[in-house]
Amino acid sequence: MNKKIIAFFCIAIIMVSVFSACGKKGLTLVGSDGRTHLLVTDAEGNTVLNGQGELAVYVTDGSGDYVTYESGEKQTNYVTFPDKLVAEDKAKIETPIFIFELPEDWKADADQNFIYKDNENIMFEQPLVSSLTGRSVEEAVETQVQFVNQLAEMDAYKDKISCKVEEQTIKSGEKELDCIVVVMKNYDDNKEVNSMQRLYYIELEETEMLIQISFVCKDKDAIGTIDDVGLLNSGFIVK
Repeated sequence: MNKKIIAFFCIAIIMVSVFSACGKKGLTLVGSDGRTHLLVTDAEGNTVLNGQGELAVYVTDGSGDYVTYESGEKQTNYVTFPDKLVAEDKAKIETPIFIFELPEDWKADADQNFIYKDNENIMFEQPLVSSLTGRSVEEAVETQVQFVNQLAEMDAYKDKISCKVEEQTIKSGEKELDCIVVVMKNYDDNKEVNSMQRLYYIELEETEMLIQISFVCKDKDAIGTIDDVGLLNSGFIVK
Protein backbone atom coordinates (compact mmCIF):
# COMPACT_ATOMS: atom_id res chain seq x y z
CA MET A 1 0.00 0.00 0.00
CA ASN A 2 1.15 3.56 -0.69
CA LYS A 3 2.65 5.55 2.18
CA LYS A 4 -0.07 7.96 3.23
CA ILE A 5 -1.35 9.81 6.33
CA ILE A 6 -4.95 9.87 7.44
CA ALA A 7 -6.55 13.32 7.51
CA PHE A 8 -10.22 13.02 8.39
CA PHE A 9 -12.47 15.84 7.22
CA CYS A 10 -15.88 16.87 8.51
CA ILE A 11 -18.80 15.71 6.38
CA ALA A 12 -21.84 17.95 5.90
CA ILE A 13 -25.11 16.09 5.81
CA ILE A 14 -27.45 16.82 2.92
CA MET A 15 -30.88 15.26 3.33
CA VAL A 16 -32.78 13.54 0.53
CA SER A 17 -36.54 13.99 0.53
CA VAL A 18 -39.55 13.47 -1.71
CA PHE A 19 -40.24 16.42 -3.96
CA SER A 20 -43.82 17.17 -4.85
CA ALA A 21 -44.75 20.11 -7.04
CA CYS A 22 -47.41 20.39 -9.72
CA GLY A 23 -48.06 16.65 -9.46
CA LYS A 24 -44.42 15.71 -10.11
CA LYS A 25 -42.44 13.51 -7.72
CA GLY A 26 -38.74 12.83 -7.55
CA LEU A 27 -35.60 12.84 -5.48
CA THR A 28 -34.40 16.25 -4.35
CA LEU A 29 -31.22 17.74 -3.02
CA VAL A 30 -31.46 20.65 -0.60
CA GLY A 31 -28.14 22.46 -0.44
CA SER A 32 -26.67 24.39 2.47
CA ASP A 33 -27.86 27.58 0.74
CA GLY A 34 -31.46 26.37 1.02
CA ARG A 35 -31.94 25.85 -2.71
CA THR A 36 -33.79 22.72 -3.79
CA HIS A 37 -32.71 20.77 -6.88
CA LEU A 38 -34.76 18.02 -8.50
CA LEU A 39 -32.35 15.17 -9.20
CA VAL A 40 -32.23 13.25 -12.47
CA THR A 41 -32.43 9.49 -11.88
CA ASP A 42 -32.03 6.52 -14.18
CA ALA A 43 -34.47 3.65 -14.73
CA GLU A 44 -33.33 2.01 -11.49
CA GLY A 45 -33.75 5.19 -9.45
CA ASN A 46 -30.02 5.93 -9.12
CA THR A 47 -28.69 9.46 -9.36
CA VAL A 48 -26.87 10.41 -12.56
CA LEU A 49 -23.32 11.81 -12.63
CA ASN A 50 -21.20 13.33 -15.38
CA GLY A 51 -17.51 12.63 -15.98
CA GLN A 52 -16.52 15.20 -13.35
CA GLY A 53 -18.63 13.53 -10.68
CA GLU A 54 -21.28 16.26 -10.66
CA LEU A 55 -24.96 15.46 -10.06
CA ALA A 56 -27.48 15.86 -12.88
CA VAL A 57 -30.49 18.01 -11.92
CA TYR A 58 -33.54 19.21 -13.83
CA VAL A 59 -33.79 22.90 -14.66
CA THR A 60 -36.98 24.37 -13.14
CA ASP A 61 -38.55 27.82 -13.24
CA GLY A 62 -39.69 29.98 -10.34
CA SER A 63 -42.90 27.97 -10.03
CA GLY A 64 -41.06 24.68 -9.80
CA ASP A 65 -42.10 23.59 -13.30
CA TYR A 66 -39.69 21.86 -15.65
CA VAL A 67 -37.94 24.00 -18.24
CA THR A 68 -37.99 22.21 -21.60
CA TYR A 69 -36.43 22.55 -25.03
CA GLU A 70 -38.64 23.19 -28.08
CA SER A 71 -38.72 19.43 -28.59
CA GLY A 72 -40.35 19.03 -25.18
CA GLU A 73 -37.28 17.37 -23.68
CA LYS A 74 -36.55 18.49 -20.13
CA GLN A 75 -33.47 20.63 -19.67
CA THR A 76 -30.83 19.42 -17.23
CA ASN A 77 -27.84 20.91 -15.51
CA TYR A 78 -25.12 19.72 -13.15
CA VAL A 79 -24.33 20.66 -9.57
CA THR A 80 -21.40 19.72 -7.38
CA PHE A 81 -21.96 16.45 -5.55
CA PRO A 82 -22.37 17.14 -1.82
CA ASP A 83 -20.37 15.20 0.72
CA LYS A 84 -23.35 12.93 1.39
CA LEU A 85 -26.88 12.16 0.33
CA VAL A 86 -28.74 10.49 3.20
CA ALA A 87 -32.23 9.04 2.82
CA GLU A 88 -34.66 10.17 5.51
CA ASP A 89 -36.85 7.07 5.64
CA LYS A 90 -34.32 4.25 5.35
CA ALA A 91 -30.71 3.33 5.94
CA LYS A 92 -29.06 4.53 2.75
CA ILE A 93 -26.16 6.88 2.18
CA GLU A 94 -24.53 7.92 -1.08
CA THR A 95 -21.26 9.78 -1.57
CA PRO A 96 -19.18 10.47 -4.68
CA ILE A 97 -17.17 7.37 -3.77
CA PHE A 98 -19.63 4.75 -2.51
CA ILE A 99 -23.22 3.74 -1.77
CA PHE A 100 -24.11 2.01 1.50
CA GLU A 101 -27.66 0.69 1.93
CA LEU A 102 -29.07 -1.70 4.53
CA PRO A 103 -32.33 -3.74 4.58
CA GLU A 104 -35.68 -2.39 5.75
CA ASP A 105 -35.15 -3.43 9.38
CA TRP A 106 -32.42 -0.77 9.58
CA LYS A 107 -33.20 2.96 9.77
CA ALA A 108 -31.15 6.14 9.98
CA ASP A 109 -31.46 7.94 13.33
CA ALA A 110 -31.28 11.70 13.93
CA ASP A 111 -27.47 11.56 13.80
CA GLN A 112 -27.59 9.55 10.55
CA ASN A 113 -26.21 6.41 12.16
CA PHE A 114 -27.91 3.22 10.95
CA ILE A 115 -29.88 1.60 13.77
CA TYR A 116 -31.19 -1.98 13.82
CA LYS A 117 -34.90 -2.36 14.68
CA ASP A 118 -34.92 0.83 16.80
CA ASN A 119 -32.22 -0.66 19.03
CA GLU A 120 -29.73 2.16 19.49
CA ASN A 121 -27.25 -0.33 20.93
CA ILE A 122 -26.82 -1.95 17.50
CA MET A 123 -25.61 0.34 14.76
CA PHE A 124 -23.38 1.14 11.85
CA GLU A 125 -21.91 4.56 12.55
CA GLN A 126 -21.63 7.08 9.72
CA PRO A 127 -18.80 5.95 7.41
CA LEU A 128 -15.78 8.25 7.41
CA VAL A 129 -13.91 9.09 4.22
CA SER A 130 -10.28 10.23 4.35
CA SER A 131 -7.71 11.49 1.92
CA LEU A 132 -4.40 9.68 2.30
CA THR A 133 -0.98 11.30 2.41
CA GLY A 134 2.25 10.24 4.07
CA ARG A 135 1.60 6.97 5.92
CA SER A 136 0.17 3.54 5.22
CA VAL A 137 -3.18 2.14 6.31
CA GLU A 138 -1.27 -0.39 8.42
CA GLU A 139 0.23 2.49 10.37
CA ALA A 140 -3.20 4.05 10.82
CA VAL A 141 -4.49 0.74 12.18
CA GLU A 142 -1.48 0.49 14.49
CA THR A 143 -2.30 3.93 15.90
CA GLN A 144 -5.82 2.75 16.73
CA VAL A 145 -4.53 -0.44 18.35
CA GLN A 146 -2.00 1.49 20.43
CA PHE A 147 -4.76 3.79 21.67
CA VAL A 148 -6.88 0.83 22.81
CA ASN A 149 -3.88 -0.86 24.41
CA GLN A 150 -3.13 2.31 26.35
CA LEU A 151 -6.70 2.31 27.64
CA ALA A 152 -6.29 -1.33 28.67
CA GLU A 153 -3.44 -0.33 30.96
CA MET A 154 -5.62 2.14 32.89
CA ASP A 155 -7.17 0.89 36.13
CA ALA A 156 -10.71 1.61 34.94
CA TYR A 157 -10.25 -0.63 31.88
CA LYS A 158 -7.71 -3.17 33.08
CA ASP A 159 -8.71 -6.68 32.03
CA LYS A 160 -11.94 -5.25 30.60
CA ILE A 161 -11.02 -4.49 26.98
CA SER A 162 -9.21 -6.33 24.23
CA CYS A 163 -8.12 -5.51 20.71
CA LYS A 164 -7.02 -7.59 17.74
CA VAL A 165 -6.48 -7.05 14.03
CA GLU A 166 -7.94 -9.22 11.28
CA GLU A 167 -7.87 -9.22 7.49
CA GLN A 168 -11.16 -9.34 5.63
CA THR A 169 -12.33 -9.29 2.01
CA ILE A 170 -15.50 -7.32 1.28
CA LYS A 171 -17.48 -7.91 -1.91
CA SER A 172 -18.53 -4.70 -3.64
CA GLY A 173 -20.61 -5.68 -6.63
CA GLU A 174 -18.14 -7.45 -8.90
CA LYS A 175 -15.17 -6.06 -6.97
CA GLU A 176 -13.40 -7.57 -4.01
CA LEU A 177 -12.00 -5.10 -1.50
CA ASP A 178 -9.28 -6.07 0.94
CA CYS A 179 -9.64 -4.40 4.29
CA ILE A 180 -8.12 -4.45 7.74
CA VAL A 181 -10.50 -4.88 10.67
CA VAL A 182 -9.78 -3.73 14.22
CA VAL A 183 -11.93 -5.79 16.62
CA MET A 184 -12.44 -4.28 20.07
CA LYS A 185 -14.33 -5.96 22.91
CA ASN A 186 -15.41 -4.86 26.36
CA TYR A 187 -15.85 -7.39 29.18
CA ASP A 188 -17.99 -7.31 32.32
CA ASP A 189 -16.86 -8.41 35.78
CA ASN A 190 -17.63 -12.03 34.87
CA LYS A 191 -15.22 -11.84 31.88
CA GLU A 192 -18.12 -12.09 29.44
CA VAL A 193 -18.25 -9.86 26.38
CA ASN A 194 -20.44 -6.87 27.21
CA SER A 195 -20.02 -4.89 23.99
CA MET A 196 -17.94 -4.92 20.82
CA GLN A 197 -16.91 -2.78 17.89
CA ARG A 198 -15.43 -3.67 14.51
CA LEU A 199 -13.65 -0.94 12.57
CA TYR A 200 -13.25 -1.70 8.86
CA TYR A 201 -10.41 0.16 7.11
CA ILE A 202 -10.82 0.00 3.33
CA GLU A 203 -8.20 1.65 1.13
CA LEU A 204 -9.05 2.67 -2.44
CA GLU A 205 -5.62 2.82 -4.00
CA GLU A 206 -6.79 4.18 -7.35
CA THR A 207 -8.30 7.27 -5.70
CA GLU A 208 -5.93 7.42 -2.71
CA MET A 209 -8.87 7.45 -0.33
CA LEU A 210 -9.63 5.52 2.84
CA ILE A 211 -13.09 4.48 4.02
CA GLN A 212 -13.67 3.63 7.67
CA ILE A 213 -16.87 1.77 8.57
CA SER A 214 -17.70 1.08 12.21
CA PHE A 215 -20.12 -1.61 13.40
CA VAL A 216 -21.03 -1.31 17.10
CA CYS A 217 -23.00 -3.72 19.27
CA LYS A 218 -23.57 -2.68 22.88
CA ASP A 219 -26.47 -5.10 23.33
CA LYS A 220 -24.93 -8.04 25.18
CA ASP A 221 -27.67 -10.45 24.09
CA ALA A 222 -27.26 -9.52 20.42
CA ILE A 223 -23.49 -9.95 20.14
CA GLY A 224 -22.76 -12.47 17.41
CA THR A 225 -26.27 -12.41 15.98
CA ILE A 226 -25.71 -9.63 13.41
CA ASP A 227 -23.73 -10.57 10.29
CA ASP A 228 -22.05 -7.22 9.69
CA VAL A 229 -19.73 -8.69 7.04
CA GLY A 230 -22.75 -10.05 5.16
CA LEU A 231 -24.46 -6.66 5.36
CA LEU A 232 -21.39 -4.97 3.93
CA ASN A 233 -21.16 -7.57 1.16
CA SER A 234 -24.77 -6.96 0.13
CA GLY A 235 -25.08 -3.23 0.74
CA PHE A 236 -21.71 -1.53 0.27
CA ILE A 237 -20.88 -0.56 -3.31
CA VAL A 238 -17.81 1.39 -4.41
CA LYS A 239 -18.51 3.37 -7.57
